[in-house]
Amino acid sequence: MDTIKVNIAKNPTDISSIKEIRRQVFQIEQGIDPILDFDGNDEDSDQIIAYLGKEAVGTARIRYLSESLAKMERLAILKDYRKMGIGRKIVEYVIDYLRKKGIENITLDSQEHAKHFYEKNGFKQVGEVFEEAGIPHVKMERKL
Repeated sequence: MDTIKVNIAKNPTDISSIKEIRRQVFQIEQGIDPILDFDGNDEDSDQIIAYLGKEAVGTARIRYLSESLAKMERLAILKDYRKMGIGRKIVEYVIDYLRKKGIENITLDSQEHAKHFYEKNGFKQVGEVFEEAGIPHVKMERKL
C-alpha cells in the first residue's frame, strides 16, 4: 500500500489540488456554496495537503486566531479515500506542527456527524450544536 504523506502546501500544484479536493467534498458532495468555502481566508492560512502515493487525497487549513490559538478548518478527504486513516494523519500533522510553533490551543467547528472522529483525536465539544452552511456543527477544542 502507498504511504500517506502530509505536508504544508508548497507550490501552485499543491494549491490547485487543495482547491479541487474542497470543490469535490464541500461543493459537489455537500452542496456548500463556493463563496462560503472559499471565504477569503486561504491566503492568510497554512494549507495542509495529504498524498497517498502521488495522489492528492486530503486537505485542511490552519488559521491563526492569536499567538496561542489556531483554528483547523476545511478538513476534507476525497470520497474514495475515506476510512484509510488519512484524516487522522492530517490531524496528527496539524497538532505536531502547531506544537512546534508554540501554539497552546486548537479549535475547530466540526460537522456534527464527524465529532466522534475529533473526540478520538483528543478534542472536546464546547457549547451546543449550531448551523453553518445549512449543516449542524459543534465547536471543539483541544489543548496542545
